Amino acid sequence: MQLIKDEVVVREFEYAKVNRGGKDVSCSVTITNKRVFTTDATKRQIAHTEVPISKVKRMDATYKAPNNWLSIWFIIYAAFAFILTLVGVFGGLFDDDPRMIWLFVIVIISLILPAWLFWQYPTFTWTLSTVGQEGIPLYTSIAKNIPSKGRIGKIRIHINKKACQEFTYSIGAALAEARMIAEEDGKKAK
Repeated sequence: MQLIKDEVVVREFEYAKVNRGGKDVSCSVTITNKRVFTTDATKRQIAHTEVPISKVKRMDATYKAPNNWLSIWFIIYAAFAFILTLVGVFGGLFDDDPRMIWLFVIVIISLILPAWLFWQYPTFTWTLSTVGQEGIPLYTSIAKNIPSKGRIGKIRIHINKKACQEFTYSIGAALAEARMIAEEDGKKAK
């Protein structure tokens, strides 16, 4: 990041790392006294969006940690069924009727499938509404890094919970501080 004359970084947040198709994407938000911008960077590509601080009218920030207890219980029961299956196979309990092994496999799959379907990832969303700028407001979210349902690829998302919570609690203060620094710079220039 290159700063312009008299520009000072007020806050910088690296809120997530995403591994998508073997590429690591680093997601960050930076607030200076002159502008607000988001950067999603890989080794080969950088996506950068910015808005002048003077155009910011309103902002909304949300960090949500999902409640995955239902999925966790399905996983616990699936592990228990798997252990019972192993005990039955190695203990010779299924020697009389080997079809019982397939019954346990079906039970395990029927427990793992809902766990996988109900599992939710933490989310982070931030929207800046602007004045005098047409189109979509500056928006950052981990959801934009997740491909649509039609695309194939394994994605690992590592949201920095502490950074997102700090961001959500302190973004308003950081924007106010950036505006105060910008106003002081404007007074000094006059």
